[in-house]
Amino acid sequence: MVELTVIRNISASVDAVWAVLDDYGNLSWIPGADNVEVIGEGVGMTRRLHMPGLDSPIDETLTAKDIAAKTFSYTIPKNAVIPFDDYNATVSVTGDAGSATVNWYCSFDQGDVPEADAKSMIEGSYTMMLDALADKLEA
Repeated sequence: MVELTVIRNISASVDAVWAVLDDYGNLSWIPGADNVEVIGEGVGMTRRLHMPGLDSPIDETLTAKDIAAKTFSYTIPKNAVIPFDDYNATVSVTGDAGSATVNWYCSFDQGDVPEADAKSMIEGSYTMMLDALADKLEA
């Protein structure tokens, strides 16, 4: 089982950062998805990402959310982009009115992908998303 955490400090209030991340079905702040389809609502909902060049969408299912603690968790089934089994991620936001820290953690079974390559793939994805979040909120 591979575990990875990416942490990013953002010069925005914890509430502003959480407001973006809490809207689980809205990924307009992240470049790349042609369309995001929302299936259901609340815990159990799925955001289906239609990515350019992929025949199949990527489903991300919300498995837990704690608004007071500003944290949520989700799973991604194995697919063309994320070729891993048992992919689980948890995102948490801490901080205050002047600054926030986003902690993006995941664990997964990398299968036949070398661990270093698997970590690099996911770390690159998380870094891109956190850069986009910072760009949206620090502007």
